[in-house]
Amino acid sequence: MSQLRLLTSRLGVQAARLLAPHDVQMSSWRSRSSGPRTAFPGSRDGGGSSYMEEMYVAWLENPQSVHKSWDSFFRKVNQEASCGPPQPQALSVVPESRPAASSRTKTSKLVEDHLAVQSLIRAYQIRGHHVAQLDPLGILDADLDSFVPSDLITSIDKLAFYDLREADLDKEFQLPTTTFIGGSEHTLSLREIIQRLESTYCQHIGLEFMFINDVEQCQWIRQKFETPGVMQFSSEEKRRLLARLVRSMRFEDFLARKWSSEKRFGLEGCEVMIPALKTIIDKSSEMGIENVILVANPSHLEAVDPVVQGKTKAEQFYRGDAQGKKVMSILVHGDAAFAGQGVVYETFHLSDLPSYTTNGTVHVVVNNQIGFTTDPRMARSSPYPTDVARVVNAPIFHVNADDPEAVIYVCSVAAEWRNTFNKDVVVDLVCYRRRGHNEMDEPMFTQPLMYKQIHKQVPVLKRYADKLIAEDTVTLQEFEEEIAKYDRICEEAYGRSKDKKILHIKHWLDSPWPGLSRILWGRADMTKKREVDWALAEYMAFGSLLKEGIHVRLSGQDVERGTFSHRHHVLHDQEVDRRTCVPMNHLWPDQAPYTVCNSSLSEYGVLGFELGYAMASPNALVLWEAQFGDFHNTAQCIIDQFISTGQAKWVRHNGIVLLLPHGMEGMGPEHSSARPERFLQMSNDDSDAYPAFSEDFEVRQLYDCNWIVVNCSTPANYFHVLRRQILLPFRKPLIIFTPKSLLRHPKAKSSFDQMISGTSFQRVIPEDGVAARAPEQVRRLIFCTGKVYYDLVKERSNQCLDDQVAITRLEQISPFPFDLIKREAEKYPGAELVWCQEEHKNMGYYDYINPRFMTILKRTRPIWYVGRDPAAAPATGNRNAHLVSLKKFLDTAFNLKAFEGKTF
Repeated sequence: MSQLRLLTSRLGVQAARLLAPHDVQMSSWRSRSSGPRTAFPGSRDGGGSSYMEEMYVAWLENPQSVHKSWDSFFRKVNQEASCGPPQPQALSVVPESRPAASSRTKTSKLVEDHLAVQSLIRAYQIRGHHVAQLDPLGILDADLDSFVPSDLITSIDKLAFYDLREADLDKEFQLPTTTFIGGSEHTLSLREIIQRLESTYCQHIGLEFMFINDVEQCQWIRQKFETPGVMQFSSEEKRRLLARLVRSMRFEDFLARKWSSEKRFGLEGCEVMIPALKTIIDKSSEMGIENVILVANPSHLEAVDPVVQGKTKAEQFYRGDAQGKKVMSILVHGDAAFAGQGVVYETFHLSDLPSYTTNGTVHVVVNNQIGFTTDPRMARSSPYPTDVARVVNAPIFHVNADDPEAVIYVCSVAAEWRNTFNKDVVVDLVCYRRRGHNEMDEPMFTQPLMYKQIHKQVPVLKRYADKLIAEDTVTLQEFEEEIAKYDRICEEAYGRSKDKKILHIKHWLDSPWPGLSRILWGRADMTKKREVDWALAEYMAFGSLLKEGIHVRLSGQDVERGTFSHRHHVLHDQEVDRRTCVPMNHLWPDQAPYTVCNSSLSEYGVLGFELGYAMASPNALVLWEAQFGDFHNTAQCIIDQFISTGQAKWVRHNGIVLLLPHGMEGMGPEHSSARPERFLQMSNDDSDAYPAFSEDFEVRQLYDCNWIVVNCSTPANYFHVLRRQILLPFRKPLIIFTPKSLLRHPKAKSSFDQMISGTSFQRVIPEDGVAARAPEQVRRLIFCTGKVYYDLVKERSNQCLDDQVAITRLEQISPFPFDLIKREAEKYPGAELVWCQEEHKNMGYYDYINPRFMTILKRTRPIWYVGRDPAAAPATGNRNAHLVSLKKFLDTAFNLKAFEGKTF
């Protein structure tokens, strides 16, 4: 078989069609060549059935029968082969005037080389992004793979892949119409072709678009990026970009100076996002857009996506904007969430449905190459976080965020694409995160190598300013004046806000880098004192079960370190990438294995997976931890359909444990409440049935319930409830509302004496102070659960009411401990009974506990409510309002005359 046929075979039947700008059906060529076959110039076997030969025959018969690009190509090949003008002839006379064998060999080589060059161009268009310089840090491959595609010319020896040699580098080649690298030139040397392809596809922009099945759209993108000189910026444009970078970066600096101890989730590392969004909006406005939807984004990542699309659709409908020429949407994503959250896929699939389309959305992905503490290599299976966008043929523009001009150009093209084709487009800003997940976080625990490089990284503002100063676009004085000008704007705005009191507090979530050794030594010191905190209690519970042959598996977002930097079950080598140690797997000679794994940024999928995992064996403790308790919202389907109803609906026992961080910490409506009311509302114990008490009442209750709901206030009780989950002779789902601030609360510690043999989980922890020693003198008995207990104890002491007010804790809320509550109420016959919670009245536990108290008390005594008033949001977004409401309900809890004269 000739080299030509080998090449044609390698390219496949589609190759020649894709090299032309329009499909040309082989059947049309065959229909035109009904006579004897004519050999393609240089074909060694004379008149085979080659696809290329048939097209050549059709051209010889009638040059107008093929696309004009092939007509030009065949004319050039014939001219070079015969050193004379091309002479297309009728088919019947071609055999009599075949070129000489040497001419055919020369022509064959020319054809093969031209086809090879066209294949090379296409290889860069398809796979050039895999070697683009996208990571500003220069340490990661944006596609998670250091592999270099074999068909990209990254070195001279790669020329052999195309049967080309170094001597061919300076030869001129005809450019196909499927590339614009030549500009107005129709031929280029191979050396120049490779250089221009490298410049377009392998620098700071990585383009994914060749999967799009529309030729016109592919040509549009090629023209926008391949045409020489398209990324030229005027001095005015560069100065404007610099000014926007100043505003983006100096605003972050201003916030850091004024609120140094507060979490900001700042832009540092992706400061270019602000100029990028401004460019999209400006460019869209130039093309007629009047309204851009940006909706407040909750921390339930990506949940906002369909909300934005629905609002955009409504705005378009009310404006009569059927084509989306006046209203558009922009969605900002995180890389881990974009890959991990199923709602992203669902939202993309709405994008072209007639009743849901918004005529194209610009998606901007802030790709800082890490999800909280989870390495992207552990967070997704796809090469890029943006691969989900390929399902709707959305072009994906990856860009190095430390190249502001590249970012601005890409965003401008993205806005044009959306306006031109009314389709989605993705801008992937490959950046980094200069600080931790927030400003109080320490990333060196888990990403030491990345953050060593980040600490040395020159900020993008300085880098770009130095570039413009070096090329005399701006002077150093002008740059400094721009900074001073914006700093004055911020200071003046800050001055105008003085009428509002702003509290400056240090958030309890604190994990400074030098503290890793401190944490480990601190645990050792605690054991010497024979006491444990929350993290150590969990460690001991897991370790003791492992010793007994019970496999323990803990998964969820950032569980290896723990959302609040308290766990540290995986230790990272500070010098060697991905070298880690899990100490808990080295506790005992014949222990069971311990698995702790950071999951992708998904709740629905991951919780379902862990539920299935727990089904496989009853001799395993399987736990899923939400990053924050309210994150279970996006896994509600799994909770409703499988966990709460598992035994009744599916006749399946399952011992899965849900760890849901919960507590009103003044951090706003997100991340505060794990929504205990939802779990309690789905509990199946009867609030109106007075129970029949017996010796086995506790176990019988647990066996009859559909799940167990607890809120432990001590590390020892957390230790015991985890062990009880395995020691019970049956399996029930366990919902644990875990603490946040109590993780480091000095009072939230337990003694070894509360965890040794003979101790167990306490469903209720009764008052054990002064009030318990003289119960007849107690005027008020406060029942509560969880963190609020420590607030109550502190306030009771402040008001010197230790002997008049008793405080009892419900540790197990469901099934309700009727027997122990009855005992506590009877112990204080003259005391008012109060239920105190930090949650709003229509949330939390009150609606669940109130009818059960009434049942056990036979409605002879009221149980008064103390807590926050009903509300729609689980917590206020204003910290001052949070503190005011806290003080208000604590005052009420200890106002011994608060309920005088009231009836129930």
